[in-house]
Amino acid sequence: ISEVPIGRHNGDEFKLPSRVTTIRGLCRNFDKNLHRYFFLPHQASARILQDLLIDVNTVMATCDDPKIYFGKVTRSWNCGKTPKNIRQTMLEYRRNNECPDFCLKATDEDSQEHGIDNDSKGKIVLMYGKVTVSGVGLCIEHLGWGEFAVLPQMYAHLLYENLR
Repeated sequence: ISEVPIGRHNGDEFKLPSRVTTIRGLCRNFDKNLHRYFFLPHQASARILQDLLIDVNTVMATCDDPKIYFGKVTRSWNCGKTPKNIRQTMLEYRRNNECPDFCLKATDEDSQEHGIDNDSKGKIVLMYGKVTVSGVGLCIEHLGWGEFAVLPQMYAHLLYENLR
């Protein structure tokens, strides 16, 4: 359920069912969704998905507001021995020496379910969350169900062509 502002009234809102409830839902038919409008939680108005997507390479600091980020996987590994351990997924990040890396932290179990494993180099990941500090770098962690997904390879070119 999304709270949607009524355009011709003074700040009133009404609840409408959402069709897309997960990041994976945005990744399906990404070529069509890229040019559609979406309401995100705690947003005042609908915005086109293309304008909501943030390349992790443009992130300079932490952010308390959850947003939709994307990045290309450079490597990924399970930090323990069980599926309940954190899988650290490093994303391509070319910002500066103050923050040398950017990663996605999720359980190995959740990551594997979403198609992220030791052989995920080159895959594009979309994530909805807050940017926090992780060691000397930045990360997105503590993601809920449906808050990250791998973008199908056939749509990767659209992401980088449309956001330049």
